Amino acid sequence: MLPSTLTSSGSNIYPVWSPNGRTILFSHSRGLFRKESSGAGNEQRLTQSPTGQWGSDWSRDGRFVLYEENTPDSGRDLWVLEVTFRRQPRRYVESLPAVTVQ
Repeated sequence: MLPSTLTSSGSNIYPVWSPNGRTILFSHSRGLFRKESSGAGNEQRLTQSPTGQWGSDWSRDGRFVLYEENTPDSGRDLWVLEVTFRRQPRRYVESLPAVTVQ
């Protein structure tokens, strides 16, 4: 088997396979995308953000993804996104801002 490119271009990082192995979630240009693991079709943008986002995991049924977002206000927060109906993301865990000790 020869290696092949799955996504179109750029720096696509943090791939996370769906539970059934048919879809790959990945980070690219400050947003999350998904693509069929077979390589068919184009990637689909799931989120867009002015800050970095990184996929972490899928729910067992493949309906939700868990991802991190680095925000200036609170640091790295965990978010949940329902990918089957393209609902709005919701914050799952808000991290505390970094404290500087003098």
